[in-house]
Amino acid sequence: MGAGSGLKQLLELARLTLDGSEASIERVLALARAQLDLDLAFLSVVLERVEVVDLIDGEAERFGIEPGSPVPFPFASGEPLLVVDAAHDPRITAREAGIGAYVGVPVRLIDGRYYGTLGCLGSRADWTLNTRDVKFVQVLAEVIAEQLERQDLELDKRRVEARRIWGILESGSMRLLFQPVFSLARLELVAFEALARFPVEPWRPPSAWFAEAAEVGLTVDLELAAIGAAIARLGDLPPHARLCVNLSPATLVSPELHQLVHGVAERIDVELTEHAPVEDYEALSEALTRLREHGARLAIDDVGAGFASLRHILRLAPDVVKLDVSLTRDIEVDAARSALTSALVAFTTEIDAQIVAEGIENEHALELLRSLGVGFGQGFFLGEPAALTANGQHALH
Repeated sequence: MGAGSGLKQLLELARLTLDGSEASIERVLALARAQLDLDLAFLSVVLERVEVVDLIDGEAERFGIEPGSPVPFPFASGEPLLVVDAAHDPRITAREAGIGAYVGVPVRLIDGRYYGTLGCLGSRADWTLNTRDVKFVQVLAEVIAEQLERQDLELDKRRVEARRIWGILESGSMRLLFQPVFSLARLELVAFEALARFPVEPWRPPSAWFAEAAEVGLTVDLELAAIGAAIARLGDLPPHARLCVNLSPATLVSPELHQLVHGVAERIDVELTEHAPVEDYEALSEALTRLREHGARLAIDDVGAGFASLRHILRLAPDVVKLDVSLTRDIEVDAARSALTSALVAFTTEIDAQIVAEGIENEHALELLRSLGVGFGQGFFLGEPAALTANGQHALH
């Protein structure tokens, strides 16, 4: 390995591997092993005063090393160590492990705390290894230390986020608003969409709360709390009105959801959003089939906002297609939006689905959507999201 500019290039390469995940540290291990042309690289960590192997890259079986196994002295000495020929090095007593050469350095965090060791092992002696290689591994150890610090900061951030979401769940501070949905031909009320709101600090839109819940693995918990609260008000809605709720694929396949809607599914429309990635359409389709057998309907939300919603339509055969507000906004003065809406109306007719326009903001848009054959709609012009009053009435206007 060359010195000077070569070392700088390798450092830059190592830094480029960092992407905020544990896998990036493993790539640094791979870089160390490849550049030193040795058989294995490992990162250890001190746990309860014992230093154990944490991550490995390379031929672990050859040396009998695996995650969780103790790191023998002198490899865990906390000092840089260069061994070019273990068979003739008095410091090495673990020759039965088949070690021929070794380069290792301590990994210290920014505050100086000893984290563990970054080490590289070879099965044969290697007299080409020298102090430049030790310096190179020291550079990589610094890169790993920076990454570990970032991971600690990210973990702290996740803890704060999780506490916020659990605070919402435990305090019951989430509030629901209900936005009416009308048939456009006669302006008859047909449904209400339940919309979660979070009147607590930090003040931010509901989408930010649900995004944070997703980051800490609490999407299902938060969505189940929202639909549970919405179902609790179902008796306050007009008996003919359906209840529309937005749910992610993870919640739709959860057994808890099916238990929650048992007995009321015939009044529920579950809305799958454009922004919800589907990892397993088969599992989702099976879950939706069970819900639909009990009377629930599937709506694909945000149609027109991107390709995902169209994929959802083709894979899941929805009962309802909801046009995204980005498509209906200014539709009365935009020929392209009007033409696309007309095409989607024809398409939904072919697949025997209803079409709902979101974001109707004025009478001109309402009249145009009617003329295009859109059967249902919602928006501020028809009725804003509002709380139900004590007697179950909605503040329609």
